[in-house]
Amino acid sequence: MAFRALEDYPERGVFLIFNYTCYRCTGDVTERTKCSYSTRTATRKRFDIPDDIKSEYDALEILSILLGCLFCFI
Repeated sequence: MAFRALEDYPERGVFLIFNYTCYRCTGDVTERTKCSYSTRTATRKRFDIPDDIKSEYDALEILSILLGCLFCFI
């Protein structure tokens, strides 16, 4: 949550995973060929906690307020 969620790889619509030194695509180009896309800096999207979950757990509401302040300058 603190580092935000990773964006999907836009060309394939699949998610990236961290593999030791870089982020790699988890999709396939064809039935027999894996995607070879990799990057060292993955784009990230905002991680939103649903309101019903925040209201159930007080710590999450406080965390979302703190994280909102941390990332308001980014």
